[in-house]
Amino acid sequence: MIAEQHRWSSRGRPAPTIFPAWVDEAHLHIGDLELDSDQQDDFHARFVKRRIGPIELTAIQASQSKAQRRGAAHRPAPLRFDLKYIRQGVFRVEQAGKVIQASDGQFVLVDNNCDFRFETSRNIDCICVSTSESWLRTRLPDPAACVLKPVDDRSAWARALGLMLGELADLPAGDHPLPAEVIAEQFGGFMTLLFDGHEVHTTTNKQKLIRSLTRSIHASHHDPDITPGEIAAQHRISKRYLHTLLATAGTTFGRELLTARIDRAQAMLRDERFRFTAVNEIALLCGFTDPAHFTRRFRELVGHPPSVHRAHAFGALTGS
Repeated sequence: MIAEQHRWSSRGRPAPTIFPAWVDEAHLHIGDLELDSDQQDDFHARFVKRRIGPIELTAIQASQSKAQRRGAAHRPAPLRFDLKYIRQGVFRVEQAGKVIQASDGQFVLVDNNCDFRFETSRNIDCICVSTSESWLRTRLPDPAACVLKPVDDRSAWARALGLMLGELADLPAGDHPLPAEVIAEQFGGFMTLLFDGHEVHTTTNKQKLIRSLTRSIHASHHDPDITPGEIAAQHRISKRYLHTLLATAGTTFGRELLTARIDRAQAMLRDERFRFTAVNEIALLCGFTDPAHFTRRFRELVGHPPSVHRAHAFGALTGS
């Protein structure tokens, strides 16, 4: 199921209240950003946010905006990347000393783990797709190599992805019984194709092995007894080398395993097939042996407990 998480519009609101309300809404539902605009007195915006399996899609139409994200490295949040698809307008972003500009029909990947700032044209119509770093790395060996490298609609894959994202963004209000996990996998496939040319120089044998290791960890997330040694043995490398490889990718065995388990738990809590499965049972199915530990780590990474996550997915409070 594709679940609509939030929808907001400035339409019908008194002009002096619109920009402050936009700042509050964006902070709660889009990202931890410091927002400003040269058009505060005549500001208009609307957005819709949808959960599609392991990814989040937010479609935004807004007046000229400026934003800055600072202190990202100090926030205890899951590592994430955002793909921006500019349907109309200009999006200028600066990150790690690099500045790029994307416009109509272009895509740009932003590292949400690092500070950045951006500014848009007088009007902007864009779609932001947010994914966890661990999920994205199973599709792109080195996501960081693709950051701030615009891809335009001269690519057939870009045109196809743009059409798909546009269809998802423009769905009528409410939830939709579409195969979210299948759609997310299609998005992942498009990401691989979209950035293939940018990654050739970084896709070494080592990067391929790192990708294979993370896939194996994710595939084994349900096993409460899985160890680094077992994963290393599957790939005929030492446990020490496994830890070294993951460290070069900026991660650890424990982080990958926890992220995989929490990602799977989120998917199950949103899945109609598991709607009446007890949260404690979902914890066990995702490799956790202690339900209290599961709830604590889920809250740390997602921002709310599992029962609330399920309530958001189905639009009503359910028991945990």
